[in-house]
Amino acid sequence: MSRNTTRIDRLLANLGYCSRRSALSYIRRNRVTFEGEVVASASTHVPQDGAGVAINDEPLLDTKPLHILLHKPSGYVCTREKGEHKTVYDLLPPDFYKRRPLLNICGRLDRWVTGLVFLTQDGGVAQPEGEEAVGQDVRHQGLARLQGDEAEIFKAGTLLLNGETKPCRPADLEILDPVNNLAKVTLYEGKYHQIRRMFSAIGNGVPRSIARISIGPLQLGNLEVGKWRHVTEEELRALRAVVDAGEAQAAGQREKTKANTAHDEGEENESEHEGTDVDNDDDGDEEDFGDGDNDDGDQDLAKLWEAEHAAEESRRPIQQPQPEGKELADVK
Repeated sequence: MSRNTTRIDRLLANLGYCSRRSALSYIRRNRVTFEGEVVASASTHVPQDGAGVAINDEPLLDTKPLHILLHKPSGYVCTREKGEHKTVYDLLPPDFYKRRPLLNICGRLDRWVTGLVFLTQDGGVAQPEGEEAVGQDVRHQGLARLQGDEAEIFKAGTLLLNGETKPCRPADLEILDPVNNLAKVTLYEGKYHQIRRMFSAIGNGVPRSIARISIGPLQLGNLEVGKWRHVTEEELRALRAVVDAGEAQAAGQREKTKANTAHDEGEENESEHEGTDVDNDDDGDEEDFGDGDNDDGDQDLAKLWEAEHAAEESRRPIQQPQPEGKELADVK
């Protein structure tokens, strides 16, 4: 058989209609046809893109690998696990959740954070090696007044979050509305509760709202809250170009690190041959900050933020975000 064909049970399972085990039963319960002829066997070969296949006289839709942009509302969680809270998958067609390969979230948002979520079946785009080159824009509206030095602090690359020993990568900050304490931050990494912890580290306290508005070339734009759309071919090409550039940069950095390590080892061996002592003792001056992800202070801050948002949610419905330049309702 041609490489461009596949068994119909595999196709239906990959598209989330049924499992391969139950495919024959599904075919018998529904009028599955190929080029107008009723399919009688689960082993029938059809085009991989599902061309010519119909279920109850309806052609298959969205048969290509999925790349989805979703405007996440407040209160939804970014996870595949079913639990007490609604998930972003509840906002998509049910068969999308069952797709194979899995439709995975690229860059999760906290429950109360709103904005852009990118979901894809392409693992190379979902977990790029050079993800620091992609960048993501996040709007932050704080309760405390901005002091004006935030951009310099974030750009320095020396900001150390509570519970961590490695500072944040340099980030860009632009003050959009000083009266309403609204700023846009461009991140080039993804730490645990990073935006909230960065503003907390400079004394800005609990945020009023956080929203992600872009991931690299992918823009939230005018996509309505709770709605989704397919990523365009142009957007996908732009994203892959940025990811490829980032991965090339990461590979170059690895080679540079490898060369420096080899050079240092060579100097160390030469010192040993010359009878020179190499000091590898730990002076004990470095402070132990712990693992960072479960710091009590961060947990208290998260609980406080969630409690404030829960109280606010009970008083008013979720507001639609405003266009660029206007006051924001909910922001990452």
